[in-house]
Amino acid sequence: MEEQPELPRDGETPVGFARRLESAGHDEMFIRRALRDNFELKLEGLGEFFDDFEDARLRHLKILHDLEPNRSEYSFAKKVSENLGISQDAAQEWVRRFKLRSEDS
Repeated sequence: MEEQPELPRDGETPVGFARRLESAGHDEMFIRRALRDNFELKLEGLGEFFDDFEDARLRHLKILHDLEPNRSEYSFAKKVSENLGISQDAAQEWVRRFKLRSEDS
């Protein structure tokens, strides 16, 4: 059963809503769906919007990694780029951050 998105509080901005969902432990794709459903945001620009939501983004990378843990770094970055609508260079940087955080855990 898919988890139902929470609703924004009265007067809550998209950024505030996204921060609250990130703090609650949700990944980027969950938050994207909640933003689109509640604020009618378009997909364009969401990749950059989430650059400041490191925990949510890295949670999503963990999901992608766990689905195919034996991907090459190039393949992983390509999947991240396609999945999140970010550049290949940005995706490679996020994969690097993910690997660093994974090593620290």
